[in-house]
Amino acid sequence: MPYLKPISNPMKKAFTLFLATLFFITTFSQSKGLYFDGTDDYVSIPAKAGVLTGSALTFETWLRPATGITSHNMIFYNGPILIYFYPNGANPGIIAEVNTSVDNSWAEYQLPAAWTNQWHHLAVTYDGSLIQLYLDGVAVSSLNGPPNLSGSVAMGSAGLLGIYASNLYPFNGTMDELRIWNVARTQAQIQASMNTEIQPSTSGLTAYYKFNQGTADGNNTSITTLTDAVSSPNNGTLFNFLKTGSTSNFTLGYGSISVLAVKDASFTATKIGNTVQLNWKGLPSETASSFKVERSNDGIDFIALGIINSRASAIEVAHSFTDASPLATNYYRIKSTDADGKIGYSKTITLAMNKLIAGLQLSPNPASSTIQLRLTAPKGSVLLQVKDLAGRTMQSIQVSSQGATVYKSLDISSLPKGIYSLIAGDASTLFIKQ
Repeated sequence: MPYLKPISNPMKKAFTLFLATLFFITTFSQSKGLYFDGTDDYVSIPAKAGVLTGSALTFETWLRPATGITSHNMIFYNGPILIYFYPNGANPGIIAEVNTSVDNSWAEYQLPAAWTNQWHHLAVTYDGSLIQLYLDGVAVSSLNGPPNLSGSVAMGSAGLLGIYASNLYPFNGTMDELRIWNVARTQAQIQASMNTEIQPSTSGLTAYYKFNQGTADGNNTSITTLTDAVSSPNNGTLFNFLKTGSTSNFTLGYGSISVLAVKDASFTATKIGNTVQLNWKGLPSETASSFKVERSNDGIDFIALGIINSRASAIEVAHSFTDASPLATNYYRIKSTDADGKIGYSKTITLAMNKLIAGLQLSPNPASSTIQLRLTAPKGSVLLQVKDLAGRTMQSIQVSSQGATVYKSLDISSLPKGIYSLIAGDASTLFIKQ
C-alpha cells in the first residue's frame, strides 16, 4: 500500500514551500462541476494505455474543498499516482506521490489558512525525474532527490477520482475541468490555459473531463458516466452520487473558465486579391453566440474588425468574414461570447500580404512647406499618415487610387522642424522638415 501521511508524522523527504494564497475574481458566468459528498461519492476511470503512464505526465484540475480538512481527502488514485489532502490542524497540506518502476517519492505543500470553500487550480507534473506541484499556476513544491526518481510510471489500476481504494479517504468538495497529459507541462503552459477550455485535440492531451453535464443542482439521475472529450474517449463511471440537489451532484463549477466555441482546425485565412477571407466553424452550442473578428499587427494588441452572430445549433456551423483592408502582416483571432456571457478565444493565425503600395517617393526631401508624393497602389482608398519619431500622428489623409500611379501634394508647413515618417498603406519612408 502506498504511503499516506499520518496526522502526527510530517514527511521528512518532501521539500515544502509556503506561498500566500492567490485569489481569482469570477468574471464570466459559471460552468458546471461535480460535487463529491465526502462520504462515498467517486468516479472510476478505466485504465487506458498512454493515460498517466510513461516517463512524462501532467494531471491538472480545478478544486473547491467544501469544509475544513480534518482527514485524508483523496483527489486521485490509480496505484502509481496518488494526489490528496492531509490534515494538519489549521494548515492542512497537499501531497502528490509518484511511484515508478524504480522508486517512489512525492512533492508536498502546506496550505495557507482559510483555503477551503474557494476555487484553486492544482497541477502535478512528472518529467522522468522531477515531481512538480503547482497551485493556481505557480510552482509551490518539488522534489528532485535524493532520492531522485527515475523510470517510467507503469499502467495502474482503474483511476479513482475522489476516493482511495476500498472507499477510504473520500473527497469532500467540487471538481471541475480535469485534464491528463502525456507530457510534463511547463508553468507557462499551465498558466496559459488554466482559465479557458481547450481543444480536445491539443497535442499531448490524453483525457479531458469538462464536467459540463446535466443541470446544475437539478435532477441528473439519468447520467451514469463522466464524459471524456478526447477523440478516443475514456469515459468515467459515477458511483453513489445522488445526482439531485446541490451536493452529490453536478453543480456550479469554477466561474472563470472561458468557453471554447471555435473549432481551431477549421480557422483559416486566405488571400483573395487584395483582401483576406477568414473561415471558421462554430462548435455545437445550446445557446446563441457572437463571434468578433479581431486583428493585430504584432500579435499582442488586437482591434475588432466585425461581429458575426450565430444561433444555437446542435451541429458545427460555418462562418466567414472578409478583411477588405489587410495589413502587410496580419494576426487574426476569433473572440466568442455566448448568451450567458462566457468568453473564449480561438487560436491566433498569421498571414503576410504581398506589398500593396509600391514606388513610394517624396520630393523634395528635405522640404520646408510642400512635399510631392508619388506611389503606385491598387484600386481603392489609401490612407496617408505623417508621424513623428515618437509615433504620434501629425497628419492623416485619404487619397483615391484607380489602380495606377498616384500623385499628391502635402502641406507640411505647420510641422515643427524634425524627422518624420510618411506611411502609405503598408509602405513608409522618412523625410526631413526644415
